Amino acid sequence: MGVGDDIAPRFTQKPVLKQEDNGKLLVFQCTLEAAPKPDIKWFQGTTPLSQSDRIKMRVEPAGGNNYNVMMDIKGVTQADAGTYKVVAKNKLGEVSASINLNFSAPGQKQQDGIAPNFTQKPSTRQADNGKKLLFECQLTADPVPQISWFRDDQQIKDGGRFKIQTDPKGNNNFFIVLEINGVSAQDAGNYRVTAKNALGESNATIRLNFDSEDKGKPQGTRPSFTTKPAIKQVGGKIIFDCKVTADPKPTITWMKGTQALKDGGRYKMIQTGDKNNYDVSMEIDKPGKDDGGEYKCLAKNSLGDSTATITLNFEGAKKAPEGKAPQFLAKPVIKQEKTNLIMTCNLEAKPQPTIKWFQGTTELKNGGRYDIKLTPSPGKADSFTATLNIKDPKPTDGGSFKCTASNDFGESNANITLNFQGAEQKDKPAEEKEK
Repeated sequence: MGVGDDIAPRFTQKPVLKQEDNGKLLVFQCTLEAAPKPDIKWFQGTTPLSQSDRIKMRVEPAGGNNYNVMMDIKGVTQADAGTYKVVAKNKLGEVSASINLNFSAPGQKQQDGIAPNFTQKPSTRQADNGKKLLFECQLTADPVPQISWFRDDQQIKDGGRFKIQTDPKGNNNFFIVLEINGVSAQDAGNYRVTAKNALGESNATIRLNFDSEDKGKPQGTRPSFTTKPAIKQVGGKIIFDCKVTADPKPTITWMKGTQALKDGGRYKMIQTGDKNNYDVSMEIDKPGKDDGGEYKCLAKNSLGDSTATITLNFEGAKKAPEGKAPQFLAKPVIKQEKTNLIMTCNLEAKPQPTIKWFQGTTELKNGGRYDIKLTPSPGKADSFTATLNIKDPKPTDGGSFKCTASNDFGESNANITLNFQGAEQKDKPAEEKEK
C-alpha cells in the first residue's frame, strides 16, 4: 500500500506501559497506521483525558503512514489506576485499543491478543440478478471479535431480510458479511460495521446510494487548480508551472491552442505529488517565436476535469495577469421548494466566470422552466453561488447534470445526478463513500 493511499486507522502495535524517572513517569505507547493523519483521543474509563501539567499527549511520525502515539503521566498515584483507551479516527474509519493500569499487581502482564483491525475496507457486490446485496470486509483480531452492523446509527439485527456472518479464515483473520435480501432504494444510507474484543474496538463505514452511475467508484475530489500557471525562463528553457489538487490522481494534458502536446523532443512534462496535491510543469527547450500563443493545462480524473490557461508572449515572456481559475468549493446539492427543484453549487473565481448548465450533453438555456443564476457570495471576495432552478419537475428531468464555470484563467466542472426513483435526489458520486 503506497504512501499516497488513504487508510483507515489500524494499530500495528497495541498499547504498552513503561516506567521512567524511577517510577515517577508512566508512558503509554502504541503504533498505528493511517492516512490522512488521525485525530487521537485518550480516555480513563469513560472519562476523556486532556493535556495538563501532569498529562502530556504526543503523536510522532514514524515513517510513511505510521505514527507513534504516546501519553505521559507524571507523579503517578493510586488514583491513576484503571482502564485506559486510545481512539484514533480519520475520514475512513475509527479504531480503539485498551490497556489496564493496576497497582495491586506490580509487573502485571497485559492480556495477549490483537485489537480488531480492518485489513480490507467494506465493499459491495450484487447477487441473484441484483435482488441480493452483500457488504464484505476482512479483519484481524484475537480473541474472536463481537460484530455489529448499523444503518444510519440504527443497529441491524440478524434475521428476516438481513443475514450477518463472521467466518474464521485462520491466523486470527475473519471474513465479515452483511447480506440484504430483496434490496431496494429504501436500503440506501450510511452503513457501519463495528468489531470489538477485550483489547479494543474498530469501525469501518460505507455509503450505499442507488442513483450513482459509477458503481464501486471511490469517493474523492475533482481536479482543481490551486495556483494559476506561471512562466519562468531558466537558461535556454521556458517552464510553465502550476499546482492542482485531485483525488484520485489526475491525468494531465498540455495543449497549445487546440493541439495536444506530447512528452518528448523539445517538450518535457513533469507531474509530482504529495497525497492529493500535485506540482505540474512543462518545459520547452530552445523556445522561439513560433512557440508564442495560448497554452492550456487540462487535469482530469473520474470525478471531473479542470482547465487552466496562460499566454506565452515573447515580448518579454509575460506572466498571465492576476486572476483565479474557477474552483468549485463543494459538490452540488439539490433541494426541493414547493414545485421548484433547485441545484446549487459554490465556487471561487476571478474575474467572475461564465456559467453553463448541461443535462447530459444538452446545454440548458435560461428561460421557460429553467432559471439560471450566478450571484456573488455576501462578504466573500471572488466567491459565487451558481443555481439552476427547474420549475414543475417531471421524471424526464432525471439524469446527469453538469455545471461548467469558465473565465480567462481556466475552466472547472461539477456533476450531480437527479433520480426520480422514490422522489430521491442524491449527490454524485456517492454510492460507496468510505469514511
